[in-house]
Amino acid sequence: MDSKDFNMIPDAAARKNDFDLLVAQLKEETLKLKDREQELEDQAEELSSQKEELTAAIEELMSKNRSLEDTLTQLRERNHELDQILYRTSHDLRSPLSSIKGILALLQLEPQTDVIRNYGKHIDDKATQMDNLLRSLASLSKSILEEPLFGTIDLNKLIWQVIGEYRHLPSWNQVEVHVELHALRLHTDPALITILFQCLISNAFIFRDPAKKGKLVIRTRHEHGHWIADVIDDGEGVHHTVQPHIFDMFYRGSERAIGNGLGLYIGKKAAHRLKGTLSVHPEPSFTRFTLMLPLHPVPAL
Repeated sequence: MDSKDFNMIPDAAARKNDFDLLVAQLKEETLKLKDREQELEDQAEELSSQKEELTAAIEELMSKNRSLEDTLTQLRERNHELDQILYRTSHDLRSPLSSIKGILALLQLEPQTDVIRNYGKHIDDKATQMDNLLRSLASLSKSILEEPLFGTIDLNKLIWQVIGEYRHLPSWNQVEVHVELHALRLHTDPALITILFQCLISNAFIFRDPAKKGKLVIRTRHEHGHWIADVIDDGEGVHHTVQPHIFDMFYRGSERAIGNGLGLYIGKKAAHRLKGTLSVHPEPSFTRFTLMLPLHPVPAL
């Protein structure tokens, strides 16, 4: 072997080592790729399984949604039927009731014994009670069925008209009234705002403390884009056990209540119809009801 061939042996050995190292690296990378491929296959199987579960869940959810939509449709139909019954009841029964009261008025013109007179008064009282209930139902129908019809009202005139509606109560002359208005004109639904003031103002006369002269304060103001009315009276007050239920349907929180327990419930509905709120704030010496409505600009005359 010449010197040239001898010098080539280390180079061949080095190349062989490099080749073996490269083969080893390729085998290692191949194993890694196989492991990664198996991992991806496992993930794909898991995703496929999850997809099937998700598809089944979506189908079940869609089925439940269809069932809920059917139920909601049925509830809407039932509510519409109940609303129509409420509307017809509150309006159609007024006619025969008016006839009964008319006949009773004619009966008073005829000669009567004390017994007949007492029976007639009892019938008239019950007819009046029924008439008040039908009026309340008519107000409820207005507050939940009909869309608000906005117009500009003379607020001072409306409030004093509502106050005058309670002239027949024995305590009417025993209540001192103060009306403090930020503005005299208000753009709102006249019927709904009348219902609201009726249910709030009546409390000052019905629950007045008979031991002293009563006081009723009505204030209005504008605040943060809202029209706010405070109706304050120093009557019987609202006990803390009564307050959570005061706006419930047919709830009568006092033995002195002469209505049917619908007034504040209807007021709450009317406020909601006008996209506002009605709240009560009892204090030791007075009760404040606060009505808050979105402030609508009064159209120019």
